[in-house]
Amino acid sequence: MENVKKMKPINMCRENATELIESELSKIQSKSKVRTLMTFEVAKWLDIVTDTLKITKKAMNGISVIIDVNAQSFPSAYKYIPQSTIFEAVYKNGSWRVTDIYRGRCGNIRVKIHHTDDSLKAIQERFSHID
Repeated sequence: MENVKKMKPINMCRENATELIESELSKIQSKSKVRTLMTFEVAKWLDIVTDTLKITKKAMNGISVIIDVNAQSFPSAYKYIPQSTIFEAVYKNGSWRVTDIYRGRCGNIRVKIHHTDDSLKAIQERFSHID
């Protein structure tokens, strides 16, 4: 089940972003042993999203993501509800901001992107011609 209380957004461009992410993760994962998240994975996956989209910073403004790096399918015979550490982020003013980190049900979608009209237009333009 997701947290009701959201954390204060962490700007990934700030010098102390790693320490702030580490602090949040240690609180959330204090009793977790499997499907946990490491600090470097947050920045890594946000970079993967940015590199995959390949659109301008202006077009990315407002995009939000939900990332479960441990996403996978489980056999129907699996008798427990698998939990994973999940994080959410939004792209704002040229940088990613982590808006929430929580333990939740492990899904089978690793990255869910919520696009803006501008980002959809930029992606459409990007794929409408081949250089």
